Amino acid sequence: MSHAAPSGARLVLGAYLPLLFTMVSWGLAFSASRLALQHVGPLPAAMLRYGLAAIVLLGALAVADRGLPRVPRGMGRRLIVGGIVGVGIYNALFFLGLSMAPAIDGAAIMPVTSPIATAAFALLATRERPRPLRLLALAVGVCGGALYLVSVPVTAEYPLRIVGDLLFLFTASLWGVYTLMGRGLMAVAGPMRVTSWTMATGAVLIALIALPDALRTDWAAQPPDFWLEILYLGLIPTALGYSLYYRGVRDVGPTGTVVLMFLIPIMGITGATLILGDRITGMQLAGSATMAVGALLAVLSTSPPRRTAAHSHDGTHGV
Repeated sequence: MSHAAPSGARLVLGAYLPLLFTMVSWGLAFSASRLALQHVGPLPAAMLRYGLAAIVLLGALAVADRGLPRVPRGMGRRLIVGGIVGVGIYNALFFLGLSMAPAIDGAAIMPVTSPIATAAFALLATRERPRPLRLLALAVGVCGGALYLVSVPVTAEYPLRIVGDLLFLFTASLWGVYTLMGRGLMAVAGPMRVTSWTMATGAVLIALIALPDALRTDWAAQPPDFWLEILYLGLIPTALGYSLYYRGVRDVGPTGTVVLMFLIPIMGITGATLILGDRITGMQLAGSATMAVGALLAVLSTSPPRRTAAHSHDGTHGV
């Protein structure tokens, strides 16, 4: 009996620590991505990050399958579409936005916009009568986004900042589309296979788009810190982060996961401030906080009372 409490505490700690690690790494990924962009263009940087992550994930899947990783029967086309939307186009536009706007904007906008977008697309897909809480979530989220955008200061360093912020909003909306697609895929094929194959498909698309820029890049001239940034981005927040995230969803459940997701903008804003010297105005902070309230309401409005953690996918995302 005396060992029951420590054992329970270890179980809780073992469930939450991987998620905490993932949220911190996803938050810091905004700053690391911006640092990588100081050396190469947005598309080559995205190509390296997701190419490395795809290789690692497919290798892990091959170990799990005890042979060549297998595409679930009858799901190849859906996995390809998911990879194109949720990894390829999403991350190409994310890195493009990051080349126009500071990392602090992406950290403040994207993590709290995707649940709102998911709730909106769910209404369109199901054509159900919206519940008042969901309508309130969408209204609060839109108001928060508008407040953030109108308070964005345009500087000589970021003359296209508003365009970058709009790209952040659009990419978060793309994640909402991918979330709705991913729910059925996760339930049938499991998170590891879906993540690995969509990551691989998206990485191939990014590589094809990035090829002209990649051929013009002087890779031999890149300093060691650039390669360390790419290794961090590909291995920690992407390959390891996605794997730990889905394990955490299984162990903690969707509600606990969503609460921890709000660490991403906190860590992202903190990292961009300390590492990059970015600054956020009071009005921007108010807009981000308003979007966060809308995101929380959106999650509460879309989460059914009973749902298995293994098959849940709540609209939050990594970076």
